[in-house]
Order: sequence, then C-alpha cells, then structure tokens
Amino acid sequence: YGGKSIFGKSPYSVKVVPKLDLGNIRPEGRGLKGEILGDIVKFNVFLKDSKKNSLTLNEDLLEVWVLDPKKRYSLGQATAKKDGLYEIAYQPKSIGQHIVTLYVSGEEALIQKSNILPTLKSMEIDYPKESDLGNSSNIPFSIKLKGIDDSNISIDPTLLDILIQRPDNKILSAKANFSDGVYRFEFQPESNGEHHISIYLYDKVIVSEYKLDIGKPEKQDIIENPENKDKYQCVMKGKGISKGVVSLSSNFLI
Repeated sequence: YGGKSIFGKSPYSVKVVPKLDLGNIRPEGRGLKGEILGDIVKFNVFLKDSKKNSLTLNEDLLEVWVLDPKKRYSLGQATAKKDGLYEIAYQPKSIGQHIVTLYVSGEEALIQKSNILPTLKSMEIDYPKESDLGNSSNIPFSIKLKGIDDSNISIDPTLLDILIQRPDNKILSAKANFSDGVYRFEFQPESNGEHHISIYLYDKVIVSEYKLDIGKPEKQDIIENPENKDKYQCVMKGKGISKGVVSLSSNFLI
C-alpha cells in the first residue's frame, strides 16, 4: 500500500513448470504387483512433460494416497531420485488389494492396484533329493506356504517364480499349479549333476539353494566309471534258478 509491501513476505513468487503428460507416466518395480504384509511397498514412476522430456518437480507437488481393503485412507510418500524419476512408497497395515493414487499439482496422475499378502512364517517343500536322469521324466515338487498362525496360505500361483540353475549355470524356469492347499511344479532335467532350485514370491527370494542331484544315465555312468558297473547288475542265487519239483515252490534270491 502506498508502494510498500504490507502482506508479510510479499511479493510472492510462483514457479511455473511444464505441463505433465498424463499419457506418458511409466511405473515400474516390484511393488506394482504387491508385497508381503510387514514390508514397505515401493515402486518407481517416470514423469515426462508434453514434449517427452523428463519432468522434475518439487516433492511437495506430489501426493500419494492409499486406500486399503477396509476403505481407510493413508498417506504414502514420493521421493525424487533423479530427473523425472520418483520412488513411491507406503506401509500397508492389512492384507488384500490396495489402491494407490498419485496426484501431481493436485491433478490425478496415476491409479495403481497392488495386492498385500499375509506374512509368511515358513515353507514346507517336498522333492526327491536325487534322481536318475536315465530313469526319470519330470521331477515333481510340492510346496505348502505357512502363515504366522501356521495356517496354509493360498495365493495366485502365478506369483511364484521357480528358477532352476543347471550344473552348466543355465537357468530353467517352472510355473506352479495350486490344488488342495498345495503348490506343485515339475521340470525335465536335461543334464546330470547338482541343480540349484530357488523360489521367488513378488521377485523376493523365499527359498534359496535347494539342491537336487541328477544322476547319470546307467550306460553313460558305466562308460565313464567302469567301477560302478556292479551297482547296476542283477545277481540271482538259489537252487530254484536251475531246478524244481512240480507242485512245490521253487525259490531263489535276486
């Protein structure tokens, strides 16, 4: 008034930023699928302006709201990592589907759904510790997931990733099926030797370094190791092999 500032910190400054391209927001990261209860859910988003350039904004211009299965809202956090890249994080307090909404400058920019699973206490896995490649087809595995109350946990089997590392370090993959509270998968060995099996849930390893020894086929083993020939032989002993009496039992040992 009268050429003087009378309102505190006026004159005020306003930063004008390029317009956000809502159609070019790219989310990525493990947290997009979901997480296990007790862990922080995290994923990244890339923001670009209308000219496809990376858009860097002050963190206070981004708001993250999370709606849980009980229709309760909570605040998440957006943290700037580098040009145009922001980490979205929140701490779930219940299991089930959560809906995450990202607002940029008050404008709805992204809606993302993720599923929160019960906390895992243990896993029971049953599989053959060794197998003969020459006498086997697919090697079967069965898995039970246990919660903190020892109850069986049922999840979408597509969330389980099974990786098998062969002796030559080649990686095979397998998918599980679910029935009667048990997850089952199998794989066809292509080489002999020690195989390492790892199981992942939401890209996080929950079982690591289970080992399965695939034996050599009989003929190959005998060629490479003649001293092992005896373990494949069939030995028969007893009088019943060469003679017997009509109507009486003829016995021999194998």
